[in-house]
Parts: sequence; structure tokens; C-alpha cells
Amino acid sequence: MSHEEAGNNAKARRLPKRFYKMAQVHPENAGFAVRLDGRTLRTPAHHAVVLPTEALAAAVAKEWQSQGDVIDPGTMPLTKLCNSTLDGVVPKRQMVIEDIAKYAGHDAICYRSEDQTGLAAKQVSVWDPIINWAEAKLGVRWRCTGGVMPVTQSPEANVVVQSALDGFGPFQLASLHEMTVLTGSALLPLAYADDVLDLETLWSAANLDENWQIATWGEDGEAKARREARWADLQAADRLFALSTVG
Repeated sequence: MSHEEAGNNAKARRLPKRFYKMAQVHPENAGFAVRLDGRTLRTPAHHAVVLPTEALAAAVAKEWQSQGDVIDPGTMPLTKLCNSTLDGVVPKRQMVIEDIAKYAGHDAICYRSEDQTGLAAKQVSVWDPIINWAEAKLGVRWRCTGGVMPVTQSPEANVVVQSALDGFGPFQLASLHEMTVLTGSALLPLAYADDVLDLETLWSAANLDENWQIATWGEDGEAKARREARWADLQAADRLFALSTVG
């Protein structure tokens, strides 16, 4: 037996066994509950998994129905995000909004290269349109800086970002928070939510510096694995946003 097979077997022994036959969706409390053999699923904090749209509930139910003899949380990204929303975003909505707004105060796309290799010009061509959109949309100026020295945005910037975020439901807000943490930017997810960027364009913009370094120096295996994991998490956040928005 290979080390990989042994590791997989050990992991399977640690995972909980499947205890249900059917995962289904049922209307409940002005939403849609995910039920396992007729009993409403609960989050780790024991909140009922009642979701805002039938499409989102169906996608979560599909994750549960697709499990084999054991339940592997690593194959259930939407379930994980919905649990986080119900346990962490719904009861702490304002804290989540404030956390995203903090990222806007030192947004990744406001930090520019000081070199002359062409990276700085690439940053201008990709990031400046997003800055221009944010200024037009939110009504404040954004300060950019060369190098890594901190730049302080105006107090009004924090206020307008919080105001913009207040219009989103908790599941959309959870998605945008995940995107913000993954990209180091609040402006990129806000532009995505306003249909200014699609997901792949957001990802490309967020990884502009990294892509430049890879093109110059190459990429090692560990960095590639981390990058692929971030992309998978971003795709899950995108699905959460879309499925919690549709009827």
C-alpha cells in the first residue's frame, strides 16, 4: 500500500459515517430547509439550515446526497459557507461589514510597484479602472502609493463602503467577505457584486503581482497548491453569491 493510499484510509477512518439516506429540500419559515431523512439539518452552532432560495438549498442538499459511506466536509464547500453564514454572519452582521470595510482602508490594489520592469504599468492598466469605478460609485477619492508603506484612506471611504455593503443579504455578505479575505481587497468584490467584474477577471486582477512573479521566476509546487486552493474557495464564494441571489 502506498503512503497516499494509507493516508486516504486513515482520513476515511476519522470521518463520520453517513447516517441518513435522503437529503431533500422543503419550504420552511419563509425559506427552504435542507432535510436529512425528514429532519432539518443543523449547523455546528445548532441553527436550522434554512436558506433564502430554493436553488441554494438544492445545491447544499446535493452535497449531502453525494456523500458516500462517510461524510467528508472537504467536499462540501457550500455547506461550509452556509454554516459560517448562519453561525457567524447572521448574528454578527455589522462586525462582518466593518471587517470588509477595514480591508478597503488598506486595499491591495492601492499598493503599486516602484520598479521599472513593466509591473507598475500593468497595475495601472488593470487596477486604475477599478479605482475609477469605486470613486464614481461611492463618491470618494482613493489614495494609492508606491511600495509597501501604509496609505491611509479618508474616514469617508470607510463610511461609504459600509453603506454599500449594508444593502446585501447575509449570504451575499458572507460571499463578499470570503472574497475580500482571499484577495486582500474590498474594492474587487464590490466591483464583482456590481457586475463590473466577472469572477475570472476578479481573480486575475487579485493575482496580478503573483502572476508577474510566476512569469518571471516560475512557481513551485507548494505555491501552486495554495493558489489552486484559493481559487476553489473563490469559486465556492461565487456560487454562494449567485445561488443566494436567484429566486
